[in-house]
Amino acid sequence: KKMNSNNNENNNNNNQNKNEKITTIIFDMLGVLLEDAYEHLFKEIEKNENIDSLTFISEIRSDLDDTLKGKISELELFEIIIKKFNLNLNSKDLYNKVIEGFIKIKGTWEIIQKLKEKNYSLFILSNMSHNYVKEKMQKLELEKYFNSIYFSSEIGYKKPQLEFFQHILTKENLNPQECLFIDDKERNILAYEKIGIKGICFKNPKQLKNKLVQLKLI
Repeated sequence: KKMNSNNNENNNNNNQNKNEKITTIIFDMLGVLLEDAYEHLFKEIEKNENIDSLTFISEIRSDLDDTLKGKISELELFEIIIKKFNLNLNSKDLYNKVIEGFIKIKGTWEIIQKLKEKNYSLFILSNMSHNYVKEKMQKLELEKYFNSIYFSSEIGYKKPQLEFFQHILTKENLNPQECLFIDDKERNILAYEKIGIKGICFKNPKQLKNKLVQLKLI
């Protein structure tokens, strides 16, 4: 009986190890894969127009949320910002500036290449409007590296809402314990750890590479 008990314990350990093997890596987009052009633009407006940062974000938070959830368009968001702060700016110019600002974070893409070569399933889970990226999709070659891309504006939820991550788990039939989530916002990492998803809070490509090496993923 004792021997059976040990065998059961070993089986349980093996099953646990099996469950915890990472097969899927899910990336945030802005601030991890691409420069956060939204953030850069907002900081530029605050500086040029002498607007307090906390005041600016507080004033536009609900409108930005509506944009991220697909309730209003990016152009509508910029028109609201221009009106609220009485800015002498053009909404289309702001829109184009954001698109131009989506530049690849080079070091991260070298890591993506290595992960792809090791046959991990790669996904994107992003708080942003899909319209922006669709305009640059071919140039960014996202479909070459990622199985699927999920945008908050298409799903109607945004990080750190659990429903957003639950959507990708259900849609792709993923086991949370086999997923690793990489995001530059710690609140998002902490939210999804509650449902069994391991996370890395991204600081820079070198730090991410070191973390992945520690986990023996690259």
